[in-house]
Formats: sequence, structure tokens, C-alpha cells
Amino acid sequence: MFSDSVQVSSPPSDSIKLSPTLQHKVASKSFSVKSKDNLLMKQSELTYSSEKIDELKGSSGGHRRTKSDSGTESRSVVVFDKPPSLVRVEQTTCMENLQSLLNHKKELYKKDMQGMDKGYLYYPFYQAPASWAPKGQLVAHIHDHLQAVNKIKVIPDSTYFVSFSDDSTTKIWDVNKMEGLHVINKPRLVYSQQGGKIKTGCYCMGNQSIVAASSNGTIHAFNIDREPNSKQKALKAKDVLRWELDPSLHGSVVEMTEMTCGGQNVLAFVTTKGHLCGLDLRTPNLAWDLENDPRHGLMLSMALDPFQNWIALGTSLGYHIVWDMRFQLPICNWKHEGHGRPYVHRIQQLSSHPNQLQTVLSAASGNNEISVWDMETSTRRQMLWASPTQPFGPMTENPQQHNSVRALHTCVVGNDPVLLTGGTDRFIRLWHLNNPSESSCIVKAGVGSEKIDISYSSQVIEGVEVLRELKTASRGGGGGGSTGGDDSTESHVMSHVDCITSLAVIPYKSPQNLTQQFIISASRDGIIKLWK
Repeated sequence: MFSDSVQVSSPPSDSIKLSPTLQHKVASKSFSVKSKDNLLMKQSELTYSSEKIDELKGSSGGHRRTKSDSGTESRSVVVFDKPPSLVRVEQTTCMENLQSLLNHKKELYKKDMQGMDKGYLYYPFYQAPASWAPKGQLVAHIHDHLQAVNKIKVIPDSTYFVSFSDDSTTKIWDVNKMEGLHVINKPRLVYSQQGGKIKTGCYCMGNQSIVAASSNGTIHAFNIDREPNSKQKALKAKDVLRWELDPSLHGSVVEMTEMTCGGQNVLAFVTTKGHLCGLDLRTPNLAWDLENDPRHGLMLSMALDPFQNWIALGTSLGYHIVWDMRFQLPICNWKHEGHGRPYVHRIQQLSSHPNQLQTVLSAASGNNEISVWDMETSTRRQMLWASPTQPFGPMTENPQQHNSVRALHTCVVGNDPVLLTGGTDRFIRLWHLNNPSESSCIVKAGVGSEKIDISYSSQVIEGVEVLRELKTASRGGGGGGSTGGDDSTESHVMSHVDCITSLAVIPYKSPQNLTQQFIISASRDGIIKLWK
């Protein structure tokens, strides 16, 4: 508490000084007067309202009362010869960072709420323009990996994408360097310090780091930096984390994704021994270790809710398991029954839905089937069917019936949710969930010189809306319908020759400053292709 009387020394010509006693008493308030025309205050220490600042401008000094959040009243002293012409409030760096973070979170929340009102969510799904209609033209063919490419991840707000392969390498690619079919495409960076087969990966820490998980149980995270004094602007990897799972308890990582829990960066992953774990990247220690019932089978896939409230898991016995991450409890599970026959549908891929919060997309083995499940009722809302047999029919020896979706990518075109799928039949399909007739087969494979027409229709079977693919032999030379138009012949020749394992979409800005969307596909033989 300040005393009622204050001694003020006579100020010099350019500044105002307080007495040593007063300086000592106001030091804890970090309050200083630099000049007659400039008042500096640290808002983290002493906050003035706009009315009080106006009062200070018209005053020549005196006592000022402030009240803290706890209700304690204190007095400070402001002394100057004449009213300052400018009052400026400065914040400390930590307060500026906090305010910037709060504004960013508010903008994200506002954007999400606007998306919910319109029936779709923006994050984390890539949003392409409504006019996007890929034709299946091959842009680049990359044969740099020696073994299977298991995952492709696009780094947001950049021209880079990452490939994770069984050849023990993680490679960074720049889409701006994919200049044509006759150019040898080389990676910008190769990370080969991990060993084992790199099964999956993601980005984390505000898209600043790449995380890779290996079959040997290790998890490595590294930053991408530029080499100093490099004319070619070469990239280098800087390790930020090396962590290893207990192989006897957890096994190795099957799938992973990043979660931001209250400002903390947590790496969520599921393991071969059925553990759902969260790795705090700051410590690094496990934030949680949740065990699944082994009777549900081996874990094969994982999907994260856009609002990070739940995680869905898919198993080798056809089970879907949903965990509420707010309470870290399993809230529901159901089994893909195989349409009433004793056939086990492995849940190969999972994804959250772009505009239905309590919905998960599930790719089951057989018939290129994808089901849209309502988690609250454990029932199908919709089913995608790319098989010559009747939906919900029995399994036969027809080899086409045993094709499965192994790559599933969800994005938004305009305001409509769409799915990119690829798998053992090496076709790449674009499914429009709201407008089935606009669906298309972007890349066809294994048909030789034969031309086929592919169309899509919707019908209700057993109370479920089924989006079905229909193939017919084409007598003409143009290949009509939704097959990719005049470029379909090229797609037959340039298609993958092995199972497609991963898909992604990345924006590309041409030299003419035109933005395009490239589809990235990877296969089991180590080939990466870019399409438009």
C-alpha cells in the first residue's frame, strides 16, 4: 500500500523522474514514465480500461485506484508535468503469444460452427473447388522406393508430401518438382536412420515435424530444415524425438495420428497387441495406455473424430470399437456380420465423415465395399458397392468379388463429401456421397485394350442406400459415362500393376499461377504416381 504523500523530484527537461522511495514502491507494478508525451505500461502487470486512459490523458497526476481479479484494491501514483499526448499500452511477449493463440482458437471454433450450420466440417478434410473433376491423366511416375509404400501424407499449407515405405526410409517430395513424365523425380530428403519397415506416419507439432513408426517398435520425429549455404536449397532432417515401445507389451505401431489436447501435442496410435496409446511429445511419456479386448481381433485401422472426442478402431475379425477420449472409455462396438454368411470381413480402413459427426466410414474386405455407419445405433446409413455381384449377396468363387479397398481418402468438393478409394483391383474411384451420378472411375486397370463404360446409381436395398458401380462393354471408341473421358485409354496403360496402398490429394500451383489438385497414389511395389 502506498503512502498518502509522495515526494516528486523536479523533472529534467526531457523526462520525468520519480523519487527513489516512489520508484521502489512502484517497481513491483513495472510502471514507468519515459517522457512527457509517452506513457508505457505492461498490461500483464497493470491494466487500464479505455476510460481510465482517457482520464490519464486529461490529468496532471494524482492517485489512481486499481482492483485486481481477487477484489483487492491498491493505489498507484501517476505524476507528470502536463497531460501526455499519447498513451501506449505494451504487452509482454508471453501475453502476446497467449492472445494470438486465443484468437486462433476462436477463429477455428467459429469456422467449425459455420461448417456445422452448413452441414459440413472444414478441418481436417481437404477442400477442393466444386469444379474439380479429375480425368486420370498421369503427371508423374516415381520409382524410387525399393519396397512397398505403406502411407502417403500431405503436409498442410505446403507443396510437400511424405512417403513411408518398407525399405526403411521416409522420403519428402516436392510436388513443384514433378515437372513431367520424362523427368527423373528425386526426393528432397531421405530419412533412413530408423531401421525396420516404416509402416505409418503423420505430421505433428503444428506441421513442423514428421513422425514415422517402424515395425521394430521405434517412433522417430524429425524437423525439416534447410542446409545453410546451400545453392540448391537442400533439406536436412533434424531429430527431435526417438522413442521405443516395449515389444513384449505393445508390439509395434499399426496406425497413428496427432491430437492436440489442451495445447499439448499428443501422438495417438494403436499397436499390434491391441493397445491404444497416447505419447506426450513434450516429455516424452505415455499420456494414456488403453487396452482393447483381444477377443475382438488384431487392430488394423484407426480414425479420429475431427473434434477429437472419439477414436474408432477396426479389427481383423470385423469389429468396430469406439473410444471416448474425453473419459478414455470404450463407448460402443459392433461387428460387420458379413451379410448373414460365415465370412469374416476385415476392417481394412476407417475414416471420419466430413459432415456427419457421429458417423464413421469403414472399408471391409470383399466386394470393394465401404459402409457408412451410425455409431449411436450401430447401423448402416449408406453402402458403396463396386462388385459385379448383387449387394448383400453370398460370397462366391468369383475373383472380382474378393477385391478390397486398401486406400481410403476423404475430402470435400465444394460443399459435398467425396471419397477417393483404391485397392487390390488397382482402380481409383471418386465417390460422391450426396450425388451418386457424379461419381467416376478416375483410373482403370487390368482391362487391356478392351473399353468399358462405368456408371453409378443409387438404390435402397434392405433399408440401406446403396451406391453401386455398373460396368458394361463399350461398342464405341470413346468410353462414355463416368469413366474418365478421352483419357481412359491412357489410364489403362499407366495404371498401377500392384495393389494400391495409399491415396492423398495435394494442391499444385502451375507456372501460369493456376491452382490444380493432384491425386497421389502409392502401391505395394513401391511406385508413386501423380494424377490430374
